[in-house]
Amino acid sequence: MADYLVTTPHSHCFRRAIPSDLQPLVGIKELRYSLRTMRKHEAKKKARSLAAATNILFDTIRESPNMQSLPKEELQRIVRNYIQEILKEDEEHRLNKGVYKTSSLETIAEGNHEWHFELQNFIDDLRVEMATGRYDSAKRAAEYALKLSDVSLHGNSYDFKKLCYELAHAKMQLYRIEMAKDNFKVSEARQMEEELLSEYSPKQAPIATQQQSFTTPSLTIGEAVAKHIEIKTERGDWSTGSIPDNTMRVNYFAKCIGESKLMNELTRDDIRYYMRVLEKAPRANKQSQKQYKNKRIAQLLKQEIPPCDRYSQKSIKNFCTCAVGFLNWCEKEGYLEKASHLTAQLHLSKKAKASAPQAIAREYFSTKELRSLFHGSVYKDLDFKHSYQFWTPLIALFTGMRLGEICQLELTDIREDNGIHYIDINEIGEKHVKSEAGKRQTPIHPFLVDLGLLDFVELQRKRNETRLFSNLKRHKSTGKWGNNVTKWFTKYRRSCGVGGMEGEQSSLVFHSFRHTVFTWAKHNDINRAIVQETLGHEDSGKGKDVTAGYEGRFPLPRCYNDFIKKLDFADTVDLHYLLNKKKDILSKL
Repeated sequence: MADYLVTTPHSHCFRRAIPSDLQPLVGIKELRYSLRTMRKHEAKKKARSLAAATNILFDTIRESPNMQSLPKEELQRIVRNYIQEILKEDEEHRLNKGVYKTSSLETIAEGNHEWHFELQNFIDDLRVEMATGRYDSAKRAAEYALKLSDVSLHGNSYDFKKLCYELAHAKMQLYRIEMAKDNFKVSEARQMEEELLSEYSPKQAPIATQQQSFTTPSLTIGEAVAKHIEIKTERGDWSTGSIPDNTMRVNYFAKCIGESKLMNELTRDDIRYYMRVLEKAPRANKQSQKQYKNKRIAQLLKQEIPPCDRYSQKSIKNFCTCAVGFLNWCEKEGYLEKASHLTAQLHLSKKAKASAPQAIAREYFSTKELRSLFHGSVYKDLDFKHSYQFWTPLIALFTGMRLGEICQLELTDIREDNGIHYIDINEIGEKHVKSEAGKRQTPIHPFLVDLGLLDFVELQRKRNETRLFSNLKRHKSTGKWGNNVTKWFTKYRRSCGVGGMEGEQSSLVFHSFRHTVFTWAKHNDINRAIVQETLGHEDSGKGKDVTAGYEGRFPLPRCYNDFIKKLDFADTVDLHYLLNKKKDILSKL
């Protein structure tokens, strides 16, 4: 276990290499987690638990459909070639090497007795290998079989283990055939040979089944996509917020390949063509622009599309995930015989990865940039038309909430508990939360209370409104509440000279408020667990142990006193001048 432990100046770490056959699928070469303890005895216990957990994880990944790339027919071919070669070698050995050198059959049979005892031991060993999954002798047979059939498999892969299992079974039968031949039971040995080869020969389907498969109608891709969307939406397999994006992605898959094409006619070339479209064509939302408008996809692929107009690696990955889900669903529904040979093509090539545009990383706002925003026209001159233009940046800065979480707030989500006002972030009704960690209670900063946020809530209640920002509407195509806020804020920050200007990509966007809060907490040594829980950030899993599953949430007063209340942006950004404008602000809301 000491091999899994690494000591750093601050704690012990768990480190384990990812098996080489899993690295292409997992995307990393090593797991490394802080064990959050300087006690070696405690660190060893945690490392043992993680080692056992990673063993299970590796086995689970190997048994997943993504690791099972060798078709059944190919596996049978490899085993059949091995059986035929062994039988051929045995026959040549018996004919050319003079196995029997005496004319007395009784003497020969008696001499074979000791050898047959050894063969029986080999058979028993193979039984144990098949039962335990530890293929010591079968591995050598598998390497020989792969060489015979000119096939390459990694020694730790699921397919290699499956091949070892089948070869262990075949070798047991081959030993029995050898014993039958040694005892001059030729006809019995021939029958056993035929049965063994038949077991690993392609099975021809009954005529009635073949005729039925030709006469059974297949859905078109367009019809299958429509049914897929309907079922996934009705069953709640897709969250409310992800429905528009997932719908758009699977519809785009159908559009690129051809909605009228039958599902059972899909080929690897169709999937490769789809990947070319994702890698080289302009993004769907760019195809309405003048240089791309009214052009077929085939025409767009011939153009030199600038990187800024193409999909990023992250976007392509999201499209591929939806397509894999759709194809696997089609296999389960019986619209496809097998999906794995198609889904295996849904990944970016190395060449495409090198040329695909990278998504710009979002950054946090500096104090200078925050001053430019909160001393701009919206706040200094109260130059705003809608209440969200005043409140959403302030709420984001003093709570770290996501834009979507702020825009979908209902008045009933603003609550109070033992003198602490807080926002209850939930999925009640039409609201959507990014993850389970996103469902939380976030305290309201005292500066927002002093500035009149609760007064605005009461004002909305008197107007018989149900939502905090009642003039925000849900976007029809995306299903999100914050589209108008995003458009307005982009124009406003540009007018303040913050971030990229017109026609430029910007690393500073509305979401940068959330980055700003996280960064402030890091620089001020706020308890990381409290920050993650208050801001609804999914734990990456680093340092987690079994105990984490039993822990409850931090109480609201701790999140308030140890984190939110300490946010000092009102001082550093000099926002106290807004308190003098409180009456004017409320009159405009």
